[in-house]
Amino acid sequence: MDLDQLLLPLGIDNGTHMMKSGFGGDDAPRAVFHTVAGRIRHVGVMRTINQLDTYIEEAFSKCGILTYYYPIENGIVTNWDDVEKIWQYIFDNELRVAP
Repeated sequence: MDLDQLLLPLGIDNGTHMMKSGFGGDDAPRAVFHTVAGRIRHVGVMRTINQLDTYIEEAFSKCGILTYYYPIENGIVTNWDDVEKIWQYIFDNELRVAP
């Protein structure tokens, strides 16, 4: 990997409903998903080894067991902790870079 690839700027569009992320120079975002954080509705009822505290992209596929939280409302961040969890998800799982 040459130095130009290591120094690509990345961008995150923090939208009220959708979040997009990618690298400078790409034609399209690498990841586009709902700006939502899902948490287990009844803690302890269905506890499993692989259970996460907060679900990001896969939140809607677990709709029966999660409560949804929308950390950005009308373009204003209302829950920075959830936004940071979404950013961490983007860095770790979508862009695969260190923050």
